Amino acid sequence: MTVVEFVDFQCPPCGRLAPAISALAESRQGTVNVAVRHLPLAMHPNSLPAALAIEAAASQGAFPSMYEALFATQSEWSRLDQAQAMSYFQDLAESLGLDTAKWATAASGAEALAAVQEDVAAATSLGVRSTPSVYVNGTRVDIRGLEDLIQAVDAAALVSAR
Repeated sequence: MTVVEFVDFQCPPCGRLAPAISALAESRQGTVNVAVRHLPLAMHPNSLPAALAIEAAASQGAFPSMYEALFATQSEWSRLDQAQAMSYFQDLAESLGLDTAKWATAASGAEALAAVQEDVAAATSLGVRSTPSVYVNGTRVDIRGLEDLIQAVDAAALVSAR
């Protein structure tokens, strides 16, 4: 079972859905693969820097922690300019115990940008234009919270079992 979320870290609805995505990933670990894919929207100037920040955290195995931290602090960094936001993200990385020198190199590197661009291309090929967009086993589903997400996953599991 695979759940794919296309996300913009500066998107308020994505922030409201984030606890449900995290709860599903934790409660269904081993049975549900949750994949977070980037779709930074042009209307959110800090969404690309946030995507690069989380890719840099992922390079040190801290994707889930940075995912939660970015959404928990979204209202704080959303109003900053891009340079201030990257500094804020580096402080988050430090608070998560990451090697900030390695984090900074990864955040500004070609590999992180390529990962984001790959996700954007996947979203474009699917016709995804807004966030959050959630797919369960390849089918787009409307999700407002954890209950909707669990129902969609359980329904897909029933279909798969047949």
